[in-house]
Amino acid sequence: MIKIKSKRILAIIILILILFSNFNNFIYATEIKEANIIDRGQCEFNLQYWNEQTGAWHYIITHYATYNEGGK
Repeated sequence: MIKIKSKRILAIIILILILFSNFNNFIYATEIKEANIIDRGQCEFNLQYWNEQTGAWHYIITHYATYNEGGK
């Protein structure tokens, strides 16, 4: 009984690993040798953290940047 359960668990783990290895092919990246990065300004203040030293909340400033290739 224990051998059967351990074989099933092992088979499920192997199946999950096989499925995750198949998702590896869905990454599409290209090399950019030269880019025209455009600063589109600051985003809304939506990220914050608690600073122990000052005893206050501080916002994380984020910027929105875009890259255009061929007008797209």
